[in-house]
Amino acid sequence: MSTSLRLLVLLSLASASAGSPVTTLGETKIDLDRLIRCIEMREGAPWASPGGALQFTKATWAEFSSDPYWRASHPDRARQIARKALLRAIQRMGQDGILPSVWLLALRWNCGYDGMLRRMREPWSYAEHVHNLYYDTTHEIR
Repeated sequence: MSTSLRLLVLLSLASASAGSPVTTLGETKIDLDRLIRCIEMREGAPWASPGGALQFTKATWAEFSSDPYWRASHPDRARQIARKALLRAIQRMGQDGILPSVWLLALRWNCGYDGMLRRMREPWSYAEHVHNLYYDTTHEIR
């Protein structure tokens, strides 16, 4: 897998308008490596902290990895597990008819999938911050 993973998601987004289903085709490109780096920046935690710089909870780590929780403090492994969690969120969004976006993936990272569903139509500063970092072209994110 390349270090610059580009994910092209073509989804059919079904929604209801005035009682009739309307289907639109949406195309979203999300660079997961960039998104993960933005989440690291937003969290602001050192890698040596519990949960690492991505601030994995024990439950989330266990859901996506069979490794012991202390491995969440290892950058390469933690980024692999973050990618796995985000890809699963994208897949589930597609199944639920939701077009993935950087904002929604950041919201999911912060609140979990069910929390994302409850909050996706309201302002959320965490998701907004990650979104702004992701699309900020004035700074290089490494």
